[in-house]
Amino acid sequence: MEYNYQSSVDDFRVKYTLVIPEKRDSDYQLSEEEQAFFQELEEAYADIERLTNHADGYDYALAVSSGIIAGLIDSFFVGEWNFKNAKKQANIEVNNKVLNFAQKDPQYKPWCEGVGKSGKWNKRDPDRLASAVEFLEEKYVLPGDNAWKFKGSGVSAASHHLDDFCHHPTLVGMICSILVQFSGTAKYHTAGGEVISLPVSVNEYGNFVSDKPFGKVFAGIINWFFNAAQTIKNQKGHLMSDMAGNISAIKEKKEGAGIPGTVMSTLKELSALPCFQDTSFAENLRKAFQNGIGSGSNQLDLGIFNPLFEGASSKFDMRTELAVKHELKRQSIPVIINEVVVRSFYFVRRFISQMKDQKSLAEIEWKKLLPMNNRTIVRMMTIASGTFCLVDLGDATIRAGLESGGNPSVFLGKFILRVNFVGIGRFTLAVGADLYMEARKGRMEMAVASGEVAATAVAEKKALKETAAINEETDKKIAKMKSIAASMDHITV
Repeated sequence: MEYNYQSSVDDFRVKYTLVIPEKRDSDYQLSEEEQAFFQELEEAYADIERLTNHADGYDYALAVSSGIIAGLIDSFFVGEWNFKNAKKQANIEVNNKVLNFAQKDPQYKPWCEGVGKSGKWNKRDPDRLASAVEFLEEKYVLPGDNAWKFKGSGVSAASHHLDDFCHHPTLVGMICSILVQFSGTAKYHTAGGEVISLPVSVNEYGNFVSDKPFGKVFAGIINWFFNAAQTIKNQKGHLMSDMAGNISAIKEKKEGAGIPGTVMSTLKELSALPCFQDTSFAENLRKAFQNGIGSGSNQLDLGIFNPLFEGASSKFDMRTELAVKHELKRQSIPVIINEVVVRSFYFVRRFISQMKDQKSLAEIEWKKLLPMNNRTIVRMMTIASGTFCLVDLGDATIRAGLESGGNPSVFLGKFILRVNFVGIGRFTLAVGADLYMEARKGRMEMAVASGEVAATAVAEKKALKETAAINEETDKKIAKMKSIAASMDHITV
């Protein structure tokens, strides 16, 4: 900055220019707290920009078009929910899994040949499911597997896989198996909310022993790890034998009890919590696992959703869970296509826009191109998934109306079979994310408004400091000039 001055001292005119650099070492320096504050303020501005929807007409048009195309793919290629076919495939998948597990065991083929067997022994076909299940049931026995077999236990052959957490293919199931091994007590959680504790004979896997205190501690630790490892292996083998049903059911060509899948197991474990003790939650789980889903006797009635489980056994064990997952995977195909199309368009369009401005790949802001974690792509996915749901529900309504002949009950059954549940779930998530971002943006804007007041105060403080420094420097210059002028008083003209 330059300031021009002119003054007269004893008939002399003195003209000078005061030059003050824009940046000086004496400028006001921000404290660490103030620097951190301004850094957070800049991040808040960037966050608000990310939470702001910048979609335009082209983005909306593409989102709608993608939703329509995905809806047509769902209508003509995915079709209606087919539980019968899915359950058939699930049974084949489980049977093959059990058979392959047994065939990998080096003892399986000798067992089928009768090696080590005494008395009359009929050779088993190693390629038959019945042989594999019989072998696994004999080799892998869970402590307490049959402890429930007494009158009044409240546990049955059809429900003990659900009531005994050791039969659950979850982390809780594994922990319970290990605890039974060390405690010698099996626990059954009945549908009535009771917990039945029964002493069991625990398998002995061979333990270290010691007669000294330190040795006992060491032996205890070693035994724990060995027993835990063997128990985990034993549990896996036993669950494999139960997965396809017990040997009696297989020989009679029946489905058998099976084991609960991860969903049913988790729900059953939650039912043991105190908050569910006085509810019918556990009883409903027993109905679904033991008798299936439907309007039949002692089944779990889900009302409008019952048609989803028609055409095959609906007992909600692992095989039924696999069947449901199979159908959900089919329904996810058009949803994934919709997702890929919209996100790809977002990336390509903004990449082209940046290339026009930057002219070089090195100058492109790649972070702004990513089709994720910003309000614009969330809004586009909300529009696209919402359009998909409209097409899907419209198609379901039309087809159900044509097939029902005006019968309301038939219409509802046909309608629910055409609904894409994955699409509805995706739309729900998109709406939730959009609303969350809007709420967060509002809070951020309020915080920034308060921050701007503080920033103004800091700026004013800085300006006052700089002004005071300039005035002080100017006063020094003027004083110096006056001193020079006074020293020239002896000069005569």
